[in-house]
Amino acid sequence: MQNRNSTEDVLESRVDKFSYIPKAHVQFLEQSGIIVVPISFLDSEEEIVSMLGEVNGIYIPGDSQKAITNKKYQKSFSTITKYVIDQNKKNGDYFPMFMMGKSCQTFITQVGASKHTL
Repeated sequence: MQNRNSTEDVLESRVDKFSYIPKAHVQFLEQSGIIVVPISFLDSEEEIVSMLGEVNGIYIPGDSQKAITNKKYQKSFSTITKYVIDQNKKNGDYFPMFMMGKSCQTFITQVGASKHTL
């Protein structure tokens, strides 16, 4: 998936310019009745928050080490985490965040007390 505002050639091979959701993950979610709405970490903070306002939960796959070391991914993950916390604590709404694999590692890194303590 490219950033929706991108005009670059789709065949460009730079990893930090593309995001994807493995088909198996989409099928896993759809089998439980979920309608999958992809949100790319390449979108701007405003676009991500706007799209989060139109869904009722978020699933964050984390299959790639490249994703968790990508600065844009880290910033987008932080935006999502802040949104989820705001919805759940400040607004009293229930907004689930389901993480798999390395996205859990990213979460622990961002919200942990230190690198060695959660």
